[in-house]
Amino acid sequence: MLNSLPHQLQPLDSDESESQPVEYPGKWLGRFQIVGELGRGGMGVVLEARDTVLERHVAIKLLPRSVSGRPDALERFLREARAVAKVNHPHVVAVYDADQFNGQYYIVLEMIRGGSLQDLLKAGPLSWAEASQVLVDACRGVKFAHRAGLVHRDIKPSNLMRSADGTVKLSDFGLSRPNEPTGTTMTGSGSVLGTPQYMSPEQCRSERADERSDLYAMGATYFALLTGQPPYLGDAPLLVMNAHLLDPIPDPRDVDASIPGACSAIIRRAMAKDPDDRYANVAEFIADFEELLASAGSATGTRPLPFRASQFREHQRPRRSPPQQQNWGASSPSWSDGSRNRLGES
Repeated sequence: MLNSLPHQLQPLDSDESESQPVEYPGKWLGRFQIVGELGRGGMGVVLEARDTVLERHVAIKLLPRSVSGRPDALERFLREARAVAKVNHPHVVAVYDADQFNGQYYIVLEMIRGGSLQDLLKAGPLSWAEASQVLVDACRGVKFAHRAGLVHRDIKPSNLMRSADGTVKLSDFGLSRPNEPTGTTMTGSGSVLGTPQYMSPEQCRSERADERSDLYAMGATYFALLTGQPPYLGDAPLLVMNAHLLDPIPDPRDVDASIPGACSAIIRRAMAKDPDDRYANVAEFIADFEELLASAGSATGTRPLPFRASQFREHQRPRRSPPQQQNWGASSPSWSDGSRNRLGES
């Protein structure tokens, strides 16, 4: 099969990954034939490609040449590959390989066709039952990552991907770290690591993040899935971070009064300002969701259906449209992660 590779290849110029627009189709990265661009983010471009040896489509995350010479950026990029390689789970996007070709570093990932939950929110919030099942799936991936000793540190709707059958998978471990008593969420240059709308108070203070920090982000993500907007809004990242530190925990029923009180209770516990007041672990978090879904099934005499992509939108009642995405402009502080997902988020 190796002998079947084309002899005349048009290689991918890694500098092209940093310019717009780029004509990717037909170019090559080693044995991978580029099909097109899936998305862009703070740590590079993600492409769809065809693996000409294994004959399958994959996602390839490129590290821009402009930052590949920075040891911290390269280490973070490779750390993502190593982290995901340790977490082989149905609810985590799989990593197949990590390498470099002619100086272009890249990670080869499982191809996800369904887009992200952030993409889904463009059509409006989910029902509380759908949002709850999404969180159960996501929590199973997070639980496995925690068992492997990893804290994700950047859970948000755009990092929850949907496969073709609707299975929810956790992606983008670029900010993940071993669960150690040291380590902060700030780089040596003073850039904060994370996404302000979903960062825990301790991350906003640039303190150590642990498993409970991921649970806070899961609670904030649950709020977004229920309401179509992050828990705190602001004109600048620092204002949003300050809200995480000081403002009362928001109630999703202020946006949609039909949301059950049990959903609000889960958010209040997951998003407690003090980590000691949150769920102690993901298993407790999952247990509350399963109890919520089971009680709903008992009330209606039916069993809750598993979350599947085909169940979305067709029967969803209209709700208020989510606010437009905030644009904080070039004058904002330097964030080491953008708001766009590396596997196709817009």
